[in-house]
Amino acid sequence: MRAEDREVRFNILCDDFKLYGEDIIQKLEILANETNEYRLAPDNREGLRVNTKNGWFLLRLSVHDPVVVVNFEGRVLGGIAEDIKQLRSFLEQFTQLDISSL
Repeated sequence: MRAEDREVRFNILCDDFKLYGEDIIQKLEILANETNEYRLAPDNREGLRVNTKNGWFLLRLSVHDPVVVVNFEGRVLGGIAEDIKQLRSFLEQFTQLDISSL
């Protein structure tokens, strides 16, 4: 049951945006495999879907634009805020990613 959802778009600020975005996805996959709060969805065709105790989020790279898109879906009201806080902490290491919309 979905209680809330949100989509956030982050601009990639470097020329080779595809490579940069793929690096973000690969590092998120490593983090998800090492973090008890995250579980990778078994079928990831478009980006990386991560299940959380609050719901899930899907991080993907835009096909044509220098943008990383994250879709959040929460099972409980307020759960997305917690997932966003954890994801922000991860994304802060990517200096060429504008996460100011979080």
